Amino acid sequence: MGQYWTIFNIDKGICIGSLGKYGEFFPGGGEAASIVRLLSSSGVNFPEDPLDGQPYKNAEKLEPSQTGLCDLPCELQNAIFSHLSDPVDVVAFCLTASHFWRIGLSHFKALYMEHVGDCQDWRGDRLICMGDYAADCPEGLLTDTEFETMKEEYCYDYDFEARDISRLLDYHSRSLSTVRWPSYDFSERCTLKDWNPLAHPPKMRPTVTNPILAAHLAKLFKDEEPENDLPQWLPRYKYDFYAWLRLPQASSSYDPKKPCVLRNLSKKVYVRDSALALTTDGGSSVYHMSFGSLVLSRIAWSTDSGMAMAYSESHNMHRGIWAGDRFDIVNIDAVEDDDGWTDVSATARKELSEIWESVFGNHWEDRVRKKRL
Repeated sequence: MGQYWTIFNIDKGICIGSLGKYGEFFPGGGEAASIVRLLSSSGVNFPEDPLDGQPYKNAEKLEPSQTGLCDLPCELQNAIFSHLSDPVDVVAFCLTASHFWRIGLSHFKALYMEHVGDCQDWRGDRLICMGDYAADCPEGLLTDTEFETMKEEYCYDYDFEARDISRLLDYHSRSLSTVRWPSYDFSERCTLKDWNPLAHPPKMRPTVTNPILAAHLAKLFKDEEPENDLPQWLPRYKYDFYAWLRLPQASSSYDPKKPCVLRNLSKKVYVRDSALALTTDGGSSVYHMSFGSLVLSRIAWSTDSGMAMAYSESHNMHRGIWAGDRFDIVNIDAVEDDDGWTDVSATARKELSEIWESVFGNHWEDRVRKKRL
């Protein structure tokens, strides 16, 4: 049947699971792209003024005079926001008047950090891709205290055996797929202008959960014609609504216009992006020779060699030489002036090329350049 694999972030207690067999998910490139994004994220930026430069089509229609809530003392207005625990509720309240767009931003930020926090930033965290047949873990992956604490909590529900190490990590991790921000489902499936309420199931439509706020919105927009079964207030302001939910902008740890490197912070080695560079005839880069693919190929860990990949059978990929290490992606000047770093780019490129050759056969690079894979 074969073993199934999960990527664990030990420090944050987050995992990317349900990957299936290694030889099935690795060639797809999706997880490799995720690794690059997670290792190059340096947090989230919010605009100082949510009105500045944002596509709020109805700004001139939302004046403070439309609602008496704007006349309340700031302390009471902030108190109202503090009782809204759902980001959709906060955004809906912000859209009742431009006055609230500005004072609501701090509450919006707080909810974002509560829902997402630093879960999208994996720089410097211990990473391992573990097979569910693993009966041990790399030396030093867990401190004695971490291991004993994890095992003690695990044993409240299960009996622990050595072969349960993958289950132990999974027990103490939450899936990255559950760390989501409202409207992501919309942004993944369509653009704002193409969004069709009828094309998406009801569970994907934003709903105001606070009953007092819902009543206020219904009164405020009582003259609006409802669009299908959406809330009355949404059709008129749906573009503004989604623009608000998209205010958090991920920032990168490096300038993509300059040369960058993948650093293994645990081993003080790095790989240059130029060493892995491979492009198609059209000039677009390909995921095969990427930092993400390299990391995944070196952090695999199991006591069972089954990986559904020919290369692993003769090179022990299941005992990854970087399993449990810490990484980040930065511009090359971060290592150029530091004698403590070693360039392992040549070895990394050779190894990754051999892996893809075992998957796609001889001359695979030429075929990639012609987009024939």
